[in-house]
Amino acid sequence: MPIYEFKCTTCHAEFETIVASSAKTEGVKCTQCGSSDISRILSTVNSKIKRTGSLPMAAPSTGCRSKSGFS
Repeated sequence: MPIYEFKCTTCHAEFETIVASSAKTEGVKCTQCGSSDISRILSTVNSKIKRTGSLPMAAPSTGCRSKSGFS
């Protein structure tokens, strides 16, 4: 089940909770004041890239070849 972030429009608290689906948010209440007057906010993604020196280079694009299976 995904974790969604919400903001309470009453007390302006931001919180996150596990919700079965994005369409089933009607039962979610603010963790601070208990209000059901909330709005879902856009979550940010946190990723970690391990750098070991240089990034690998992509192979040069050669387009479609006659024996590649594409016409």
